[in-house]
Amino acid sequence: MWGSSGSDVFAVGFSGIFHYDGNNWTTMSGTLSQYNGVWGSSGSDVFAVCDYDTISHYDGNNWTTMNTGTSKDLNEVWGSNSSDVYAVGDSGTILKYDVTVFGDQTIDENSSLTINFSVSDADSSNFTVTAISSDVNILPNENISITNTNKSYTITVFPTTEQAGSLTVTVQVADPEGLTAVESFILTVRYVNDIPVIGNISDQITNEDTAINSISFTATDVESSACQLTVTFDTSNQSLIPNDNITYACNSDSYALSITPASNESGYASITVAAYDGNLTATTSFGLTVNGTPAISNISSYTTNEDTAINSISFTATDVESSACGLTVTFDSSNEH
Repeated sequence: MWGSSGSDVFAVGFSGIFHYDGNNWTTMSGTLSQYNGVWGSSGSDVFAVCDYDTISHYDGNNWTTMNTGTSKDLNEVWGSNSSDVYAVGDSGTILKYDVTVFGDQTIDENSSLTINFSVSDADSSNFTVTAISSDVNILPNENISITNTNKSYTITVFPTTEQAGSLTVTVQVADPEGLTAVESFILTVRYVNDIPVIGNISDQITNEDTAINSISFTATDVESSACQLTVTFDTSNQSLIPNDNITYACNSDSYALSITPASNESGYASITVAAYDGNLTATTSFGLTVNGTPAISNISSYTTNEDTAINSISFTATDVESSACGLTVTFDSSNEH
């Protein structure tokens, strides 16, 4: 029997739990049978223990069954407050576990979490500590590690890459007698949008008035379906390579560019490729050189006498991409006799 006052008394027995309000005794609903002990910190925080390894808790309105983690009958209960409660089991020993309350946790996708916690027992320091996940797709059990250094415990969780959502991690502590304590916390793995990834594109070269086709690269995004990224292009020299002169095709995130230089134009342009997933943008750049045709000035016809050399026939040969005198100049005669 236990009471918070003369008008708030709880009694337990084989038939259940009874309450006295100062005038009458009534049988409380929502309880079990074969209760052996009762204690509370207040009229809205009452614990009752019974056979079949059960502890019932009263919050002032309803009785609920608590998870004890033991298979032993419980005979008596006492505590100093609602989080410091002792129970007597069939082993004849008063056991009290003090497992740090973890609190709910939130981390970003593709990251890990480490929590330090302590475990104590009045009768033992030899514990078996295990943890299980309620959603092994987000957090496989093998991705939970527990270490113990000088009785200080650490639990580290490594959620699966690119997985998000909420789950419950349940930590159980067992002593050599088989009695256990259980604590749980909710782990929320927040979705994080990953930036797209664009593969390297080598610098390119083509001749004036000549299109260049099938410049290949990849653009991927873990949250997007194949070829669903928005891909755009911007050139540093619109006179040479207008943006509209760049087209592409995509197959399974493999892209092929086609670029047509402006007519009769030559020079260099830096081309920036952007891939947008609806939130984030990735960019890369490559250079394109359009090689213009060298220009040779007109050479007049000349006449000379037999066995007489002719010197200083002058002309110019220029090229916008070549340094002075950097062209390779060759000659071919129609009559080598």
